[in-house]
Amino acid sequence: MQKQKKKKKNKANNAIFDEKLAKNTVKIPVLFVDGDRVKLDAERIRGHPDFHSLVFEYKHWVLSNVDTVFEITSEGNVFGLEDMYLLKQGETIYKWLLHSENLTKVIGDE
Repeated sequence: MQKQKKKKKNKANNAIFDEKLAKNTVKIPVLFVDGDRVKLDAERIRGHPDFHSLVFEYKHWVLSNVDTVFEITSEGNVFGLEDMYLLKQGETIYKWLLHSENLTKVIGDE
């Protein structure tokens, strides 16, 4: 029975991998900033294949706020996730993080 050799960590290979990863990382454009007014894209959200399996509270919130105009805020986005936004209405910040693709920007006095 032969002893198994321990693999040595190769720092040079890790550096090359990190460099390749950095070059291939796609930067997501910032679509919304604090204060932008948006509406939910309820049709897109409801059309997602997993919509039926989401928690009742979220589904109810989406369906109840189809025509509501929200404001983008980063006040409670402690995770700092890109392309994910919190919505605010008045002083209320909602707990749901939404992808930009599920939001529509409101232009003017809609």
